[in-house]
Amino acid sequence: MWITLTQLIQAAVSEAVRPFAERLNDNGRLLDGDEMATRLGVSRPTLDRLRAAGTVPSIKVGSRRLFDAEAVLKAMSEINVA
Repeated sequence: MWITLTQLIQAAVSEAVRPFAERLNDNGRLLDGDEMATRLGVSRPTLDRLRAAGTVPSIKVGSRRLFDAEAVLKAMSEINVA
């Protein structure tokens, strides 16, 4: 199987960013979906629906979907106010 240049670049970028993302996740700034759902007190499927609807922000690092807890909590508070 041939690997395209795009696939090589994606793999290299993903690998380069991984330590940065893991460091942020360790200090509590970026959370994975399970951690974010727990912090919000909702189920993982509910969090996934909120993300898909654009209600809560997330970032994708490689194949991982991560959440900035502060940004998510701010977005949730704006929904409750509106």
